Amino acid sequence: MIKNILMITPGEYPPDIRIKKEIQTLLNMGKRVNILTANLKDRKRIDDFKGARIFRIKYIPWRIFGFIFGKLINHPFPLNPIWLYYIAKASLESNAEALHVHDLPLVLPAIFIGKVLGIPVVFDSHENYPEYLEFLDQPKSYFNFLFNNPRFYKVIQKIILKLINDVIVVIPQMGERYLKNNKLKIHIIPNYCSRDFFNKGEKIAYKVGKPLKLAYLGGLDPSRGLFELLGIMKEIKELPVELHIAGSGVSYQKLRDISISDGLKVNFYGYLEENEVIRFLSNCHIGVIPHPKTAQGNNSNPNKLSEYACFMPIISRRLSSIEKIFDKNDMGYLFDYKEGLISLIKHILENPDILYKKRVNARNFAKNHLFEDIAEKVFSKLYD
Repeated sequence: MIKNILMITPGEYPPDIRIKKEIQTLLNMGKRVNILTANLKDRKRIDDFKGARIFRIKYIPWRIFGFIFGKLINHPFPLNPIWLYYIAKASLESNAEALHVHDLPLVLPAIFIGKVLGIPVVFDSHENYPEYLEFLDQPKSYFNFLFNNPRFYKVIQKIILKLINDVIVVIPQMGERYLKNNKLKIHIIPNYCSRDFFNKGEKIAYKVGKPLKLAYLGGLDPSRGLFELLGIMKEIKELPVELHIAGSGVSYQKLRDISISDGLKVNFYGYLEENEVIRFLSNCHIGVIPHPKTAQGNNSNPNKLSEYACFMPIISRRLSSIEKIFDKNDMGYLFDYKEGLISLIKHILENPDILYKKRVNARNFAKNHLFEDIAEKVFSKLYD
């Protein structure tokens, strides 16, 4: 039985929602959880957070005499020797019995350390990472060409899938893509909401009124369809509709600038802690998932789907990963193009009462699909 797990994440922890849910589930199962993370804000190298111990890599200022030392050191490039060193160091310091790696960039060095130490490695794939990079619309630079190149990560992904045994994915479609020409054990843990998060939506009084308040919760980058959503808000700016956006990302300032210059009824809240997310969702009427129909969108399961469902119905792009859920649960509306979303919004404005039944259905979906119920079964197979 494995009791001591080191999670490895290329981002800075906290605040990743999925990682939080996984850690809490493992802690509830009696496991000891440590996590290795980046260090962008000169935080303590060893820290504690809600029952888990955090190991951070050494902090280096982002730029020193104009050179990007900190950016290079923190970047989770698969061949970055700094990350290789810290994976080994954190593994030894935490007495790790298994390495649980979130997303693609750091899986390869983790496999190497796992082989040296004789401990298993689990690849927890949140994203279709190469496809995610393709749609980020990154600025052309030598740095991005060398370290954020989707073609490079496609090669790395092929190598990893030949070397790893256990892969966690968020939906079956993602697992099917990984299984092509690979012998893997695929485990599915969708991005469902936690039991605690669902319960916090229990006593919220849901009342639809004007203006109709649309909610977007999540990352702000070009892969999310938000620029098209602002274009739609421009076309319906005379209607009693507001868009409320909570989250952070590379497109934050550009989205704000467009909203201000076009005089749109769009409010930005930045990154919110969980208690603030509860208030944010409680004050809106319908959640929006505008992600474009890409390989990434069609083969992912955004956290926001279940988080919205705890509080409100949903309008989503007709993604293959979401369409079956909506067909089965009648928890909102699907659209293909901007004209479809505009028509849906006008229809809701004319018939606001239709949202109440869909809100009940959304809550029932969330109640019947809780994160812990699935994650515990998967983790029992991997670590018991």
